[in-house]
Formats: sequence, C-alpha cells, structure tokens
Amino acid sequence: MSSETPCPPEVKLPQGTYRGRLLPSSRYQPKPLDVFLGIPYACSTAGENRFRPAKPLQISEAGSEAVVDATELGPISPHTDAGAAPFPVGEDCLSVNVTRPALLKDKNERLPVLVYIHGGAFNMGFGADRDLASFVAHSKRDVVAVSFNYRLGVLGFLALEGKGGKEGMNLGLGDQRLAMEWVKDNIAAFGGDPGKITTMGISAGGHSVGHHILSYTPQTAPFHRAILESGSATSRAVWYPSHSRQKTQLADFLLAAGVSPTEPDPLRALRALPVSDLTTAACKVWQKYAPSVRWPFQPVIDNATSIPDKPLSLWEKGAGLRIPVITGFCTNEGTSFVPPCHSSPEFRSFFTTLVPTLTEADLDLLEDLYPAPPAQPDLESNDPRCQFAAPPPDPNLGPHWRRLEAAYAHYAYVAPVLYTAHRLSLSPNPPPVYVYEFAALSPPLCTANHTDETPFVTHCLPELEPHRGLVDTSASMHAWFSDFVAGDGALEGWPVFRSPLGADGAGVGKIMVFGRGNDERVAAERGGKANKGIPFEVRTMSDREVEQIKFWWDRTALSQGFGERQE
Repeated sequence: MSSETPCPPEVKLPQGTYRGRLLPSSRYQPKPLDVFLGIPYACSTAGENRFRPAKPLQISEAGSEAVVDATELGPISPHTDAGAAPFPVGEDCLSVNVTRPALLKDKNERLPVLVYIHGGAFNMGFGADRDLASFVAHSKRDVVAVSFNYRLGVLGFLALEGKGGKEGMNLGLGDQRLAMEWVKDNIAAFGGDPGKITTMGISAGGHSVGHHILSYTPQTAPFHRAILESGSATSRAVWYPSHSRQKTQLADFLLAAGVSPTEPDPLRALRALPVSDLTTAACKVWQKYAPSVRWPFQPVIDNATSIPDKPLSLWEKGAGLRIPVITGFCTNEGTSFVPPCHSSPEFRSFFTTLVPTLTEADLDLLEDLYPAPPAQPDLESNDPRCQFAAPPPDPNLGPHWRRLEAAYAHYAYVAPVLYTAHRLSLSPNPPPVYVYEFAALSPPLCTANHTDETPFVTHCLPELEPHRGLVDTSASMHAWFSDFVAGDGALEGWPVFRSPLGADGAGVGKIMVFGRGNDERVAAERGGKANKGIPFEVRTMSDREVEQIKFWWDRTALSQGFGERQE
C-alpha cells in the first residue's frame, strides 16, 4: 500500500489552470471528492462595472500559464444584512465552486451535473451555504455539483429607471444566467456532462429557477431539468420598476445613500460611493419594509432577457421550457415571516398592506377560507373552523397567528409552487412533474419551516444524527433528488403530479410528504417521547386545500406588473 500523498486535482480551462484539493472519505463522506473553489466566471463588478451587466471572462485576461490556487472560497457579494458575513465580502464576487467524485476510473466519463442557486430573499446568502459535498458523496450514481455567488441586494436588484438605468435591473439574475452558461461551456473539463444539467434553487434561488424556466428557450437553455424548493416565478410580488412600491423604496434608498432625488444620473453618483455606504443605506430600507414582508431589492419585470413580461402572462402565452421538475414546499412556510396576530382586523390589515388591491369581498372570502379560531370548544374536528383552532406555540403570537401563517404561506410559496406544477402538468406532452411537502417538525415553534429541508436534500448527517427518523427521512429525500439529477427525470415510486384544477377537473394532485409526524428535534429540546414519524408517504390534495390555493391563483395578477385585477 502506497503512503504517497495523492497529487491535488487540477483542471485546465480556457481562462487558466486551477488546482483544487482532495477531500478524503470519512464517516460522513463515503466517497473521496475533488473540490475546486472560487473560480471566477466573470470579471469583477467593482468600480465602473458596478450596476452594469457582468462581463464574461476573456481568454486574454487569463494571465500567465501559472497554476491558480482554487482551494479557498471566493468573496461573497456585499449584502443587505447588518450582521457579520461568514466569508470575505467584495464586489469581485462572481465565482463558482465545483465538487466531483475523486479517482474516477474512466477519465472520459461525463457525469450528470447539479447547479445550485442559493436563496436569501435576493438580499443575503452565498453559494456555499448548502453542503453539496454531502450530496455528491452520498449519491448512488456519480454526479458533479456546482454552486456560485451572484450579486445581491442593491448591487444585484436596484430597479432604477432613467439615464442609464435599465442596465442596473435584475443584475443578479443576469449573473446567474452567466454562471449557468459558464458551467455549460466548461463543465466537461471537470468530468461533467454539459448535456445533462439540473438546476436547483431554494427560496429566492427557487424563484430564480422559475424565472429562468420562463425566459430561456429549449435552444438556449443551459439546463435540462429543474428542482424548485419553495420557489416559483409567480411567488410573492414581481412589479414593474415604475410600480409605486418600487418607486417609494428606491426613493428611500437614494435618500439613505445621500443621493439627491434630482440627480440626473443617480447610477453615476452611486458608483462613486464606497460599497459600505450602499449596503448601510440598503439595510435601513430593508429594516423599514421587512416586518410587513414587502422586501426591497427584488427582481422586476425588465421587458428584456431575465423577466420579459409578467410571469403569469408568460405562462399564459406558453413561454418557457417544458422540462422534468421537482418542486415543493414546507408545511409551515410562513412561520419565519408573519408577525403576531391577535384579531381579525389585524389579519385583514396584514393582507391589505401586502396586497393593497384586495377588495373587501376578497378579504371576506379570505376569512372564510382561513377562519378565525372558534369560540365554541366543542366543534367537531372536521369543521373547517377548527383548522386553525389550536393555540399558538407561543402565547405572544396571538390566537390568529396560525391562520395568518397558513394564508401567507399559501400566498407566497405554496400556491406559486403548485402553479408551476399545474402549468407543466397540463402542457401538451407534459414532462414528469413531482411535488413534495416537507413536514418534519423543528423547534422552537414545533413547525416545519421555510428551508428546513436543506440538510435532508443533501443528506448532511451531522445535522440529522442521532435522530433515526430524520436520517431515514433524509435518506429517502436525497435518494430521489439525486436519482432525478443522475437519471432521466423519471422517479420510481413517486407519482407524478396531475393538476386537479384543469379544465376537466380530472387530475389528482398527488404530493410526496417527507417526515410526516416526526418531532425528534422538538423532543430533543423540550424533553419527552420523540416520534420518528413516516419517512415518506403520498397524499392527495384535499378539496379545502384546492379551494384555498385557487383563491390565490385567481389573484396572482394583483402582485404582478402594476397589480391590476384581471377580468
């Protein structure tokens, strides 16, 4: 047996040669892996490149023939967050990270590729926030995984019209497109198959994938199937830049940054400021609007490449890709976002602030679909009024919190996720579409919260052990997700979703539920007997659920464009 240390992996690209590092196998990583970190996919966006579309790397800029170190993560985008960043921050942030199995026997083999787009409300986050090494190491069939950084917050999503303003819109989405196209052009050098790429996104990353599905054509798309976790092109609000909310938030930002509202070229003025001034001003605007979930610095309809029209209109026109998709949601998507709620007036006020064009009739129907907790304790459990009758996990949240959480979850995440599945499942020659619900409970609220599924998708055992039920749930979830990436898009044992809201009403909305009844993490914190729950089971959408989802589908237009009601 040789005691020689293996040579670190190298990859030769048109832009230069990069040396990564070997991650030996371990208890939590059953395969040795090669990782290449911080490889640039575009030029720096600092200086005069700030608020401009990213420029592809030119071969002439590759420098000397020297081997470039690729063993450390690159800087992450300056972001809208008052807290400290976990990695160095800088405007030269457009880099990719590649993980592949080490010691491949067939050097000519081309492996399926997973490209991950991180979340963070388009204002926070970084590409390495998901343990893709675990995903690759536990996959039965070998795959290559890629993550990347893109511009966030004011640097990536400043919706500024006026002199030179259009070029500053949706820059973060443009970065994502450039990164995915870089992967398609270069992944073969890492052993990946450019003809078998799956893009995966969570939260804002999932919304991004939804926009890319609608904006690419089959001839231009740099991916061939998609995974959208708690995300969709129709999620939350997608406004025109001239929508009143966009204009108000922009004015607030310029004021906080010290730029005059009469400045003839505000982008030029903003380029002259230190980046710390921009992020400080952006943080003030974020803190003003975040409590009402009217987040600033979001994608807008640019009438160009990234979002050429209202997403709802694009679906109705038949735009976009018809590719295999996994999409889904967590049972309690709203817990991280909604405020305490103590009364029906507070419930109604939350939604009139969020969606101002809701009518009184809309709000009355909304209250019928998400009823106030009953005053009578003896109501039968199948009475619709009992759906939100359980007391809140914290008394300070108020007796109406559960229905507010559920209604917002449906508005922002669940209904949009199901709309993607609905549209694809009803398209001519529909591709396979799979819908999941993640239901394992976690503290402190004993709920299944937004993004809770992350370690389960990657089978990140350090975050799951010693809970046997969680490990079993993760093993099932990761196996199906990795099979989707490595296979042909068909999943044995997971029924495809057929929309129950088609014209003929004949479809059946089958949803794969992961971790139903599992409360091991809650029991570990609070004490008491832990329930392992069920790793996976199939359920059918209930009539009540369909009715609630349709309420939001019928009002999607109120959160797009200028918020006009469609007749």
